[in-house]
Amino acid sequence: MRRALESLPWASKASVDFRKKRATVTVVSNSYDEKAMLSALKSAGFGGSVVAKKTKPKPKVKTPPMARVAFHVTGLKKDKAGSTPASEPNRVTKALQASGKSIGVSWDYGSDVVTISYDAKATTPAKLAAVIKGLEYGAKEVAVKQALTQGSGGMVHAILPADAPKEFAKAFRAARSAGRPIVIDFWAPWCQPCVRLKKETLHDAKVVKALEGVEVIFVDVDKHPGLARAYGVETIPNLFFINSEGHVVERLTSFEKPGPFLKRLKVLKAKPVKSGKGQGH
Repeated sequence: MRRALESLPWASKASVDFRKKRATVTVVSNSYDEKAMLSALKSAGFGGSVVAKKTKPKPKVKTPPMARVAFHVTGLKKDKAGSTPASEPNRVTKALQASGKSIGVSWDYGSDVVTISYDAKATTPAKLAAVIKGLEYGAKEVAVKQALTQGSGGMVHAILPADAPKEFAKAFRAARSAGRPIVIDFWAPWCQPCVRLKKETLHDAKVVKALEGVEVIFVDVDKHPGLARAYGVETIPNLFFINSEGHVVERLTSFEKPGPFLKRLKVLKAKPVKSGKGQGH
């Protein structure tokens, strides 16, 4: 019986317990044929049926500890209008990515500031600065202001800006520390779609239930314009759905009824995948 089972192309090992009348087969892929296995038993003069299946859990993909640093890059060539041509920051970006030390790079082209997200266990700000200086540019570390960075696999990562308001920073850090998803709602009292979204959608009984375990942070753009700029908010309402790994998985820029909003929350609370893109509507 054991030899008959091990002769199957997807079987790597088989064992038989005659006292319990049970055979255990280890397969090398999920594409095994259950009927073929029972047929192999029959051809060996035995009958039987599948009584249990066990699969080994997939190893968890560990997300590297994310850190951010920003540099004011000097020495970039300027055009006749005094602006920095795209080729200059692109050269820096390619060098950082080629070094294998950066995970995501974004630019504030108006001030020649580059913000880098990186694996804190793999490199340091000093080493990243050395990459920039290797291109014969200057690199002076400045406070991180941008809140979103395009990372590997197209994922957009949200990190707390250095100059974030105290209450916002407290709520953001608490959620990230506890591994809770976050919804950031940029709004204003005079914005009718914003007010309607609060009253009709966020206060809906099913939505309230679905938001359990989610940190919801409201940001009045009139009171905190700097924070809105850090997140690239130009219109409101503007909601960011940030999963437990800090990735923006959904983005909402208009009023939405409870039904479709609940679907976004389902995506938000789903187990994080290795790669994906934030969505906006």
